Amino acid sequence: MEIKKNLSQNVEYLKQTLSSDDVVFNQFMLYDKKACLVFLQDVVDKDKIGELILRPAKNITEDLDEDQLFSTFLYPEKEKIYDMDEIVGLIVSGFSVLLIDSLSVSFSFSMLKFERRAITEPPM
Repeated sequence: MEIKKNLSQNVEYLKQTLSSDDVVFNQFMLYDKKACLVFLQDVVDKDKIGELILRPAKNITEDLDEDQLFSTFLYPEKEKIYDMDEIVGLIVSGFSVLLIDSLSVSFSFSMLKFERRAITEPPM
C-alpha cells in the first residue's frame, strides 16, 4: 500500500496495524508541516533519536522538498520508504520511521539500542 500524502491517514493505519502500547507515535511540527516519528519504545536508542532526528527536524526554518529533508538528517543508516507495509515491517524490526504531512515518502533510520556489558573474568 502506498504512503498517502495525508499524515493523519498514515498514522491511523499504523495505529490500527501496530496495536501495541510499545509503539510510540511522536508527533511534532517540521517547519510548517506536521510530522510523526514512529518506533518501538524499548528497542531504539532514544538519545540518538533526539540528537540525530528530532533536533535537526526542529531546526528546519523553511519549506524543504523530499531530497532536501532527507539530506537534513546526517545519520548514515537511513532510507527512503514508499510503502506502508514496508514501514510496518521496519518498525517491528526496530527501525524508526519519520512520516511527514504532504509527502508520499517516509524516512527510516536504524537506531537500535544495544546493551553494553562490562567485560569480566570468566568463572573458574
